Amino acid sequence: MFKKTRLRIFGLIMAVATVIITLLLSVIYIANANYSFERGISLLESYIENENNAGRPQPDHEFKPEPKGNRPDMKENHNKMFRLSTFYSVFYNQNGEAIRINCDNELLYSEEDILEIANDILASGKTQGTSKKMPFLVKTDSNGTIVAMIDNTMEKDNSDRLFLYCLITGICGWFIILILSWLFSKKIVNPLEANDTKQKQFISDAGHELKTPISVISANADLLSLEIGENKWLSNIQYENERMGDLVKQLLELVRAENMQQAKEKLDFSRLVSGGALPFESVAFEKGLVLNTEIEDGIFINGNQSQLSQLVSILIDNAITHGTNEKDVSVKLTSAKHYAVLSVVNSGQPISDEIKDRLFERFYRADESRKDDAGHYGLGLAIAKAIITAHGGKIELNCVDGLIEFKAIIPKI
Repeated sequence: MFKKTRLRIFGLIMAVATVIITLLLSVIYIANANYSFERGISLLESYIENENNAGRPQPDHEFKPEPKGNRPDMKENHNKMFRLSTFYSVFYNQNGEAIRINCDNELLYSEEDILEIANDILASGKTQGTSKKMPFLVKTDSNGTIVAMIDNTMEKDNSDRLFLYCLITGICGWFIILILSWLFSKKIVNPLEANDTKQKQFISDAGHELKTPISVISANADLLSLEIGENKWLSNIQYENERMGDLVKQLLELVRAENMQQAKEKLDFSRLVSGGALPFESVAFEKGLVLNTEIEDGIFINGNQSQLSQLVSILIDNAITHGTNEKDVSVKLTSAKHYAVLSVVNSGQPISDEIKDRLFERFYRADESRKDDAGHYGLGLAIAKAIITAHGGKIELNCVDGLIEFKAIIPKI
């Protein structure tokens, strides 16, 4: 149980860490890409304005492109980037004919390449975006249309290198969290496991210590009954002593099912279920119920015969005890892939999700007003779950159309 708890804690920590790291890397990548694109568009706007006014500026040209915003450091950075950037542009007249092509670096793109890219941009109908990994901007006025592009290969390489470093750092951080979360999950679970072990040991020790005084009280009450005959107070002592003995017995069975490694062997589970259900036919009849069995032959599992017989008894006894409306109680054993499925169904009131989660807890009873004259202390289902867990299976509770089903799923051979 605590191994699963540790794995859940570990999985939760790693899931949160993975989501956070992924979000951070995504934000860094998207923000960097958006910033690069917006800066490229800003430079293209300055370039188009300059081309419309006086053509491509030379180093000694007096034109000073102005970015949006009025911070001096932003303006200076914008001007530097403008001078270092490589621009391409194609001018079209009002008839859509290319009349001029500006190509800053023909080693990267020839004029034919630039014209082809510009034609594709115009055909797309977009006024800004990215083509061939180059941001572009389209402006149209009374003189015609200009398609301008900026080659930010170097900036993109730097951006990709920065993201790669962030990605490597994120992966390293993920592995560090992986190791630390595994260690911390153990520290978190260890006190819980130690406390649970002490609790189980206390129940076991107390149960064994109580067996002796219960036996002594029972023997003395029987001897006293022979001497004085029938007595109201003595009958109460005997009744309560028997209840105490049953409770101690169930507590010890629960501890044994949860802690002890019982010897397992190859068992004919079909035969075991059939034999376990047979004695309950008369019990069901006394309550006005009919016990129907549908057992598939030849289902074998590796398990402990004593514990599995107890499991069958608990589930059938629980169904008969809480069966209502004089409807049948159904016991069905089937084979499904690699599992044996034992289903016990009875009619009854629907069980809420809140109660479902607690029904397998020790001493929990959905009907708190129920008397204990039937020997039920809220331990049966806890014992059943412990037995199924010890056999590597699981137990499910389903409520459909006024029927309550307990389904035990156990690996088969």
